[in-house]
Amino acid sequence: LGPVSTQAKPFLADVCTALPIGRVALKLLGGKKQESTGKKSSTHDFPDDKIIIPVGITPQNLRNYTLYDVLGLGGEWGAAADTEAIKRAYHKAVLMYHPDKAQYKTADGKEDRTVFLKIQEAFNVLCNETKRRAYDSQLPFDESIPTEEKVIKSLAKGAPKFFKLFAPVFQRNARFALKKPVPDIGDMDTPISAVYKFYEYWVRFDSWRDFTGIGADYKPEDAHSREEKRYMQKENEKLAKKLKAKEMERLMNLVNLAQKFDPRIVADKERIKQAKEADKYAKENASKRNADEEAAAKAYFEKLEEEENQRKAANKMDKEKLKKLQSKLRNTFRKQLRFSATLGHGSGEYGIVSSADVELLCTNCQLDDLTEMTEALGGEAAAKDAEALKVDG
Repeated sequence: LGPVSTQAKPFLADVCTALPIGRVALKLLGGKKQESTGKKSSTHDFPDDKIIIPVGITPQNLRNYTLYDVLGLGGEWGAAADTEAIKRAYHKAVLMYHPDKAQYKTADGKEDRTVFLKIQEAFNVLCNETKRRAYDSQLPFDESIPTEEKVIKSLAKGAPKFFKLFAPVFQRNARFALKKPVPDIGDMDTPISAVYKFYEYWVRFDSWRDFTGIGADYKPEDAHSREEKRYMQKENEKLAKKLKAKEMERLMNLVNLAQKFDPRIVADKERIKQAKEADKYAKENASKRNADEEAAAKAYFEKLEEEENQRKAANKMDKEKLKKLQSKLRNTFRKQLRFSATLGHGSGEYGIVSSADVELLCTNCQLDDLTEMTEALGGEAAAKDAEALKVDG
């Protein structure tokens, strides 16, 4: 291992954590978290038996292997490999393909180190977060999402089929998550609050997947001038942005599809609907009761108001009659006093009573007083005929 460690030192200095990592990534990819026993464990998060260095890599078929493949981390487990796992995989690969162990020759008989250099490149790239993300973004990726027809057919077999169908899809796409940990889709027993948090996470999903260079029409390194290179880079950036937007649209389609058919959300929406209907029914009944009570109260108060109006009308009629009678008695009193003047009792308009006193009496005397005074002077007859006037005493 002496030569291996010497060659690995330059790369170990640049080692940084790759995503996804550790127990969270293993959980996403179906790994089991080791239960705590209270004792310090000597095992690693990444299972050592999952590191399987492929046999038979040669310079001729090397192009058929990815950087993950040459380190024995092919398949879905590669995404879960952290720095420690990559270091162990690198050591295993070097032991098998170091030039001292596997000697390849070029066509002209010289030593061919391309396989070993590929292993070193794999270690260098996969241990660097930025380089690893850029590399992972270029790898073939299963972007498929279930169709509605397939979802409906799966749900026809029972609610658990929903999770069997969608869990692997979300797990595949979780490898590009910037925000960790990625929540699990759960099952039928998952609290509804956690279910909504799961979808909230994916609605706001932030992906590190980089589409730079994918499907690009231009190669800036082949430009003949600085201006041409800048133009090529801008055009490639435009294409990358379009692909990124398309990627986010694909993810939103996935989230919307899952939300639409998620049996837990469907059940919760039905529960909310029924609760609203029950509340509406209760409110309608309460409203009807209130309406009936209000109608009865309105009828009662309307009746009281009608009776009060009748009473007021009667009082008003009585007052008007009283007012007219008082006015009539005042006029009678004034006429009687004028007749007294014509009979020589006093020199004024009203005989011996001044005009001011007459008005004062008419204004302040009540009905009984006016009746008594006019009767004392001869009543209505004395207002029509002076001879009927009583002026004695």
